[in-house]
Amino acid sequence: MHTLTSSRRDVMRALATLSVASVPTMAIAARPSSILPNPKWHSAVQAERDAYQEQEAYWTLHMQSGVINHRIGEAAFEAIQHEEAAYANLRSAHDEALNALLLTPAPTYDAIAHKLRSAHQFWVFDGSDQASDLLAGIIADIERLAGAN
Repeated sequence: MHTLTSSRRDVMRALATLSVASVPTMAIAARPSSILPNPKWHSAVQAERDAYQEQEAYWTLHMQSGVINHRIGEAAFEAIQHEEAAYANLRSAHDEALNALLLTPAPTYDAIAHKLRSAHQFWVFDGSDQASDLLAGIIADIERLAGAN
């Protein structure tokens, strides 16, 4: 279990203030994301997935074996540093794609759930400089879809 940081507390407080009754349940069932095409949203989702897959593929092909080889004395420390620098660039690209996804208006409640799952998976609300802005955007998505002013 993870320690409840101030960022996590802020997220939980913000989510607790949302009224469950304000979520139009029938509208969710009547508007599946497949009926509402949103090229900007789908493009942001795909860009985040592609960046993550590229990052993970690089880890599997280069970093994982490089670290093991270094530990058993078959890889020079300098080679590992080069691989780490390249991997850091891929992580940065994924972070940028994830932030872009989280800042893209969500077209459906399913899209909001996707945002929250992604933010949770990648620890977005645990120290990110943009955590407050990203959370405010998700709250705005919920209010917009719920018809709140």
